[in-house]
Amino acid sequence: MRAPASPVSKPAVSRTAQQQNEARQRRWHRFCLLLALLLLAVTAGLLRFFVVSPAGTGWAINKFFKEEAEQPNSPPPAAPPAASAPLRGTIYDRNLEELAVSYRLYSLQAHPAELTDLQEAAARLASAAGADAEELFRRLSSREQMVELTVGLDAEQAKAVETLALPGVSCKPVEARYYPGHAAAGRLLGFVNEENGLSGTEALYDSLLQPGAFRPAEAQEIDFAGQTHLGPQAADLVLSLDLKLQKRLEEGLSDWRRQNGAAAGAALVLDVETGRLLAAVRQPGFDPNYFWQTGAQAVLPKEDGPFFSAEFFPELLRPLLAEAAAAGNAELGGDLLPAAVRIPSEFTQEDWDAIWQKFGFDQPVPELLPLDPKHPAAENGLLRNGRLSAADIAVGAAALLNGGKRLTPWFLEAVHDPDRRQFFSRQADASPAQRLVSPTAGVQLRRSLLHDSFWASSEGFLYTNSVAAAAEKNGLREQHLQAVLIAAAPQSKPNLLLVLAADYGALYPQPADFTLFHDPNKLAELGRNLLPVLAKFAGDSTATLKEPPTARNEANLRRFLLSRRLNRPAAEEKEYEQAPQVMPDVVGLSLRQALRRLNPHKLRVQIKGSGRVVAQKPAAKTSLTKIDTCELRLEPLFKEK
Repeated sequence: MRAPASPVSKPAVSRTAQQQNEARQRRWHRFCLLLALLLLAVTAGLLRFFVVSPAGTGWAINKFFKEEAEQPNSPPPAAPPAASAPLRGTIYDRNLEELAVSYRLYSLQAHPAELTDLQEAAARLASAAGADAEELFRRLSSREQMVELTVGLDAEQAKAVETLALPGVSCKPVEARYYPGHAAAGRLLGFVNEENGLSGTEALYDSLLQPGAFRPAEAQEIDFAGQTHLGPQAADLVLSLDLKLQKRLEEGLSDWRRQNGAAAGAALVLDVETGRLLAAVRQPGFDPNYFWQTGAQAVLPKEDGPFFSAEFFPELLRPLLAEAAAAGNAELGGDLLPAAVRIPSEFTQEDWDAIWQKFGFDQPVPELLPLDPKHPAAENGLLRNGRLSAADIAVGAAALLNGGKRLTPWFLEAVHDPDRRQFFSRQADASPAQRLVSPTAGVQLRRSLLHDSFWASSEGFLYTNSVAAAAEKNGLREQHLQAVLIAAAPQSKPNLLLVLAADYGALYPQPADFTLFHDPNKLAELGRNLLPVLAKFAGDSTATLKEPPTARNEANLRRFLLSRRLNRPAAEEKEYEQAPQVMPDVVGLSLRQALRRLNPHKLRVQIKGSGRVVAQKPAAKTSLTKIDTCELRLEPLFKEK
């Protein structure tokens, strides 16, 4: 009989199949869940782009692709950023009148591809920004990805543009520097470009005026009371200049030059006890608001050397020094003689050399503004050719009238920290005087000049003189006519000294009749008119270091905004349209000349170095159709020997 077969375990097989089936179902459920989540995310994204966006479908799609491409030069549409970044520091005169001040403006920019109707957009933007609609439409029609439509919008105009909510349109904050006095003290103040000081006081104290930390060593003449840094805002400067006196002196010298045909001139007002400068003029000058448009004569300080160049003949001072020598004292080699028996005509060369050296006329006055060390004029005595600057004349004349003390002129009075709301004043011993003669001899000489000399008067001291002399230039001999005026007030003990000197230019081959060019009575009349002005400012010449205004001067702000709007006329745009749209050749030019040549093309200029242009990018004759920025590399004109 056959044994029965072993039975198969059906329940075990059934359980295995069931487990596999449940696993497949779980995987399927997970897949469906993931698919549903993905569809939900896509739906939410589509709703965000096509429904939620108030700007519409076109803006959303363009924004999506631009964000994917991560283009750095394509900022998203936004309201004008808050003007929270600190502005460049303000420069004040001694009465805290603004000499240089910065304002926050806006540059109107657009991405034309994001606008559906360029004509309508141009019209709406023109109304909000106060610009020309046709010009805006022309710029919006550019194929550039981003275009700058206009610059110089104020906060109200930027807000009006923001209210339009036009896609692809934004306002970029920019800083604008304004000089309320225009040409007054223009050469001393200098100018800025791309928020960097490039000339004058703006360059000398650039690190103080720039926002951020600084080192006290950058203004060694100021007592910072042990502080090693100032606040994050830019520091303000207080100069010793008096804006009213500066303007009066500018006008006086300008009128004199125009009426008498003088080609150039210089003037300054000096405190004879401290060396403090209350006014400093050199003409021809320039308006730092439009320094690139200045005429060819008004070269910039970094281009033609010292602020007060040595261009005046020593012979201008011969009668004055002869009188000083005749006044005499033990140290100068003679006894004091009565005025009636002095004979300045017997002033010998030996006498001249003695008093010339005694009162330091052979020592050039340190330059007010920094010179490139490679500039020939930076070397002591080089290129002076025995001539004097207006500062040399002033310091020497001051020594004759202040009791025999040689001064060093200066003009930085104090630094203000806006964060601490604190002034840091000039150190008392920052510019010590050097005694040239004994106090007794100095007082005796001063009394003689102020009371017994030919130039003494009840209103003050007034000396004038003119000379015609020859000078060599480039191997040629030229005849020059020059005049000088020295005034001091008050008469009892002057504390302010005025020097005004003018050059009538070169005459060759022979000098003309000198009387046709200069009438000594006219120069004396100018001095008599200026003496009361000088007396008005005499007394306490120190700065008024009260708390500076917390807001910008409203009158200056209104004038600035008006000037910005007037400087965007149709005529200027016509000049731009008619100018050849190729990069001009500026290599070899000075910075001012290069900027003047580039101005019609409305390019944003980046400057590297100082001196003259040695390289430019783009190259000359390159098409500017798709270019809005150029780079200039400058190097000093004078190479180190």
